[in-house]
Amino acid sequence: MRYRLKQLYVTVIREDAPPPRRLSSPGAVALLARDLVARADDDREHFWAVCLDSQNRYLGHFEILVGGAAAAPVDAKVLFRQVLLAGATNLVAIHNHPSGDPTPSREDRALTRQLLDGAELLGLGFHDHVVVGNGTGQWVSMKQRGVL
Repeated sequence: MRYRLKQLYVTVIREDAPPPRRLSSPGAVALLARDLVARADDDREHFWAVCLDSQNRYLGHFEILVGGAAAAPVDAKVLFRQVLLAGATNLVAIHNHPSGDPTPSREDRALTRQLLDGAELLGLGFHDHVVVGNGTGQWVSMKQRGVL
C-alpha cells in the first residue's frame, strides 16, 4: 500500500501594527479581553488565543471558535496550530460568558489544565486563561484563581 503525502503551503503576511504592548499582568490581559468581547457583541461564546513573544509582547490574536449560548468546545489542536504558525512563544486564552457571570465552569477549569499540559509539551508558555462576562466588564483570571 502506498501513501501520498499532501503538501501544505502557508503564507504568513505581517501587517504594519502599532508598537508591541506587553501583556504581563492579568489586568492588562483583561483590558484586551474586554475589547474583544465588546467587538463580538452577541449571545454566543467566543474563544480567542492571544499570541505573545518571549518578552510577553503582543503579536496578535486569533478567534479559535464561536460556540453556542452555553458552550464553546475548544479543539486544542486548532489553537496550538495557530499559535505555532504565528511564531509565538507564549499564549493567553480568553473567552466570554454570554450570561454576564465570568465565574469559570468545571469545563473551563478542565480546558485550562488541558491547554497548560499541551503548552508544556510544545515548549510554550501558557500565562493565563481569562473569562469575561458579557456586558458587565467583570472578568476572572484562572492564574489568580490558582488554576494555573
